[in-house]
Amino acid sequence: MDGGAAVTASAGARVMHAEQAVFTSIRSPMGEGYRIVAASRGISPDEKRELVQSAPSHGSLCDSSPRATGLASFALNSGRRCIFLSRNGGTEHTGRGGCRVLTWVLVMEPEVFRRFRCDPFEVEGVVLRETEGKLPGTSPARMEPIALPAENDRRAAHADQLGTPPKRDLNQVTHVLSAMLAQRRTLVVGAPSPRAVLRLVLSATPAARRQRLSVSYGLKFSPGRRYEFILADASPSEIERVVRDHEIDVIRWESLSTPARSPFRTWLRFVRQRWEAGRIGEVDQLSAELTEDCSPMLLERIANLCEDLERVPAADSSLLSELTRRHLKARPTADVQRRLLSEFHAAAEARRAALEQAEEAAPAEGEEAT
Repeated sequence: MDGGAAVTASAGARVMHAEQAVFTSIRSPMGEGYRIVAASRGISPDEKRELVQSAPSHGSLCDSSPRATGLASFALNSGRRCIFLSRNGGTEHTGRGGCRVLTWVLVMEPEVFRRFRCDPFEVEGVVLRETEGKLPGTSPARMEPIALPAENDRRAAHADQLGTPPKRDLNQVTHVLSAMLAQRRTLVVGAPSPRAVLRLVLSATPAARRQRLSVSYGLKFSPGRRYEFILADASPSEIERVVRDHEIDVIRWESLSTPARSPFRTWLRFVRQRWEAGRIGEVDQLSAELTEDCSPMLLERIANLCEDLERVPAADSSLLSELTRRHLKARPTADVQRRLLSEFHAAAEARRAALEQAEEAAPAEGEEAT
């Protein structure tokens, strides 16, 4: 396929591209109805058919207000990653009432998605920056692949925009994260800000899991969309039908309490403590580095290592020895673990030297006093 993973040289930096399309309803000589009204050349006919089957049509957004939005991120049968950026785009022209749903479709190779840390919100931020915030209309002219600069300040900006969850919602958000890590198909109903919750939970989910995960927010549940993790609103009768007819766990936001015991409990505790301290960016960076493995054992080791690393600068000789012994025989299996171990050993050596210097200085000070 042309497009997709195209890489060009621009000012000495790699620039990747995503194919794009618009799915909506317009009047045309071919009639009315929802369809792909424009697309760049690199989207194959098979991919277009799959997009049409999954894209939201009239009444598919949970929120019927004019400013409502939705997002979905999933893998196509071709192996490429698709991201839907949906919104209500003006009055529906067919007389059915309500708003016309307009979806900006982005299609990219897996390696392009990985360059953006397997985070659809990061991709969204970059394409909006590339278009200066201008969204496609209902009848765009010929579409071309959109450039996705690989190197810029997007990561710092991304972390700054995540925000700290209110303390009253920490139990619920932690529970939702636990469900995402458990890799069970899940519908979360009634979250007060689905977009913010999904962004935050994804930021604490290892990239190794994110690159295989299909997610959505703001789109009504539909059996035709086989997303694994869905944040949507639904009535009690709809929830009952979903539970009865589909193999999916349903989490009701208002009825959540402390998460059940989980093999990821150490990581969940660590993430929650960082969230409470306003250290969202730290969790975001660690998760992005976890590209090789996301087993409970590795995440426990990463969490313990981060916590012990923070204890080193104020440790006395006894505690320093204990911390050093704890990680002496560590055999790292992931790059982020190697980095943290290197930082730990460097910090421990610096602290040991400082303690020895303080001990040597103490007798000399005592002699001067006499």
